[in-house]
Amino acid sequence: MYLNQLQINNQDVLAALKDADIDEKTAEEILKNFNLKKWDRVTQMILSQRAKIVSDVHSKQNNLYCIDFLLQKIKEVKSGKTKGAEL
Repeated sequence: MYLNQLQINNQDVLAALKDADIDEKTAEEILKNFNLKKWDRVTQMILSQRAKIVSDVHSKQNNLYCIDFLLQKIKEVKSGKTKGAEL
């Protein structure tokens, strides 16, 4: 398949945006610009959504670090390496 034969239709765009959990209003705006072939605007909007998702991932990763820290401390207390009062 040649690059100039690659195509994506509205249904594919909407499915990808929905799968990425992008809100309906933003998805419609992206689709509108997609149909108008405003590629720079489409790219900008998708990259903005990507940045939000990355920020959410980093926030959740921090939550995991906190949980892992607590689990490690509990494991140390259980094994006798640390006294419970030191938690």
